[in-house]
Amino acid sequence: MDSVQGKPGGYVLTRSPAAITLLDVVEVIDGPDPAFVCTEIRQRGPLATPAESCTAPCPIARAMATAESARRAALSSVSIADLAEQVEISSGEGTLNGVGTWLGADNA
Repeated sequence: MDSVQGKPGGYVLTRSPAAITLLDVVEVIDGPDPAFVCTEIRQRGPLATPAESCTAPCPIARAMATAESARRAALSSVSIADLAEQVEISSGEGTLNGVGTWLGADNA
């Protein structure tokens, strides 16, 4: 995807909708970093755990890594084409054409 600046701005698809997943979209907008980044808070404060004792991720970091994997798997399993098909099914045939017409009109 490429970004377009200005009043008609947004994103332009550079591949077919079937080849672009929701994960691709999220990564273009938010970047590829995970939603949770561990900062090792267990090593700070009055009851801090010594760094040499932290040889494995803490339970919170492990749980968040599992959630991140699930999020990535779910987002990568849905394409823009899948979404378009579901919009037509759930909102009625011709919905996408109507949206396209509305976006092309001067709606200032």
